[in-house]
Amino acid sequence: MLLFAVLLLSAAAQADTIYLCKAYNDSTFWSKAHCNQHQAFIERIVSVPDGMPFEQQINLAKGEVNAASAAAQRQAQAQQVERNTRCLQLHAERAEIWSRYENRQLQPIEIINTDQMRWKGIRAEQQRLGCSMQ
Repeated sequence: MLLFAVLLLSAAAQADTIYLCKAYNDSTFWSKAHCNQHQAFIERIVSVPDGMPFEQQINLAKGEVNAASAAAQRQAQAQQVERNTRCLQLHAERAEIWSRYENRQLQPIEIINTDQMRWKGIRAEQQRLGCSMQ
């Protein structure tokens, strides 16, 4: 771990760049040269310590890519949980409004108007979030 920290400190002074390239056939490969020299697209650019063997640079870059991918996946899962929670809240609020009218109970016009506006707002937010409308 200490060696890794030393490498990172020295990398701040001297960094090299490697490219994750994507070929036209969708295969990927790492390169020290710009991807367009291999007739490929840049998938990712990673800074790595200079003077390190290319295979070690690749392993370090793969670790960085995997960490970034894992972080993005955790963020996407958190957003999905947040969306599902909000959908449940909207569904409960909609059910509460509906319960006032399901037994043909008379309501004052002010309540009816407020409920109609909120009902439309709930439906719009449910559609925007992609919630189940049931």
